[in-house]
Amino acid sequence: STTGAITATGGIATQDSIYVGKNATISGSLSSGSANVNTLYVASNSGTSVITVGGVGIGGNALVGGDLQTNSDLYVVGKIISNAAIKSASETPNAFDIAGDASIGGSLYTIQDIVGFGNFSIVGSSSLIGNTDVGGALTVSDTTDATTSTTGSIIAGGGVGVGKSINVG
Repeated sequence: STTGAITATGGIATQDSIYVGKNATISGSLSSGSANVNTLYVASNSGTSVITVGGVGIGGNALVGGDLQTNSDLYVVGKIISNAAIKSASETPNAFDIAGDASIGGSLYTIQDIVGFGNFSIVGSSSLIGNTDVGGALTVSDTTDATTSTTGSIIAGGGVGVGKSINVG
């Protein structure tokens, strides 16, 4: 800038602090060992990075007005709360892909179907409310013998309808 109480056509160097009581506008680049900033506005229309740092610590909230991209892992210590769909760049439309194991500490609720392309294992008891359709052979590996109508490997509270033969061993 060419206006102000002090102007210089060359660089300005100091061995001590610089205090700015209002706004500071920097048209070139800014290099700093550390900086304490109450509010930092960064704008770029070039489509390239405008801030390059080794690490950033943010003590409060961060508002990102555009996409947030990471070229490495994303670690979240707290909750991920979304007011919109969480999407992935999967070949499956509207998919949320998990490449490894997933653990859910609470209940899993779905609005639509759960579709799996591999084996589905449940460790522990499970309750199915509603009709259950099995598209292949149903194998029960439990060998409990039936001594009453409420014991055995398969217990039905109602009748059993069989469309074909029954072989009783």
